[in-house]
Amino acid sequence: MLMQKLVPLNNQAEWEQTLQSVPHTYAHTHWYNLAMHLASKREIFLYTAEADNFRAICPISLRKKYSDDPYDVTTPYGFSGMITEGFFENYMETRNSFFKEQGFVCGHFAMHPFFQNELGLSSNQLFPGKKAYYIDLRKDIDTLYSELSTDHRQRLKQWINKKYKIETTKSTDYVDAFVKLYDLSLQNRNTASIYNFGAEAWKALINSEFGFLFSIVVDNEIEASALFICFGDMVDYYMIASTPEGRQHARGIIWEAIQFFKNQNLSWMQLGCGVRDNDSLEQFKARFGGIAHTTYSLRQIYNSESYQALCEKYQTDPDNLQGYFPSYWQN
Repeated sequence: MLMQKLVPLNNQAEWEQTLQSVPHTYAHTHWYNLAMHLASKREIFLYTAEADNFRAICPISLRKKYSDDPYDVTTPYGFSGMITEGFFENYMETRNSFFKEQGFVCGHFAMHPFFQNELGLSSNQLFPGKKAYYIDLRKDIDTLYSELSTDHRQRLKQWINKKYKIETTKSTDYVDAFVKLYDLSLQNRNTASIYNFGAEAWKALINSEFGFLFSIVVDNEIEASALFICFGDMVDYYMIASTPEGRQHARGIIWEAIQFFKNQNLSWMQLGCGVRDNDSLEQFKARFGGIAHTTYSLRQIYNSESYQALCEKYQTDPDNLQGYFPSYWQN
């Protein structure tokens, strides 16, 4: 028999105890999802399933377009997704019935590229997305440097010769500077609301034991600051904030971080994706010579009638699962 439940954020002890039995990423942890709750103000739960020789976990965030709409679920920002161990016959059908019983209309889950479990998913549920780039820190530093694109090597050499001052402190003034720079970056760009975390969430992420801050100081002013999150044998290049002049430092910060975390004996650095497929940000990350992993999203409808009704209400196509999902969120 499969035992399924939703563990709320206010039950930190059970959340953390559940994770002990299943391999996971930082995006599954309680501290990270608490920060995502501070950022989104949405309810977040850890979905868990357990049977003999089987375990499954996934953080889910509840959302509704307007107050009188039913909930759908999604993974909080970042790559977490479904992680399973073992086998349970007809697991996905059983899980989907559970979600329908909770009143959820549909679900959209960002799957972690390194945790592509065998869930028996069909191609009409699992959809390829953008590419995420991973640097293999187990390689020697000369090899990593040689794998940079010619343009990256040339620009990095120029940057190194300027001998910028790099700080790795998380003192209050540096944390506050990151938040301020990030807010300025949002104001200067047409950025989706999902990236608007707010100071409280940023401080929770940076000040955790897993957060590392790399900042560039020029003439006593912080021009750029990047947050890396280190968990297990992997570190994620999470977010960078800068002045307009400070954008030039992104390449140098990443290279300094590659050397730093390699010396910490980590195995991988994830650089993440672009905003859109094959945009300039993705191309910038690809030029570091890492391994490209296609990301996938799990898209499922639990209550067809409710989904049809919501699509009709917001005048979107209920049959288009390839585009924005759920389609009624695109407007």
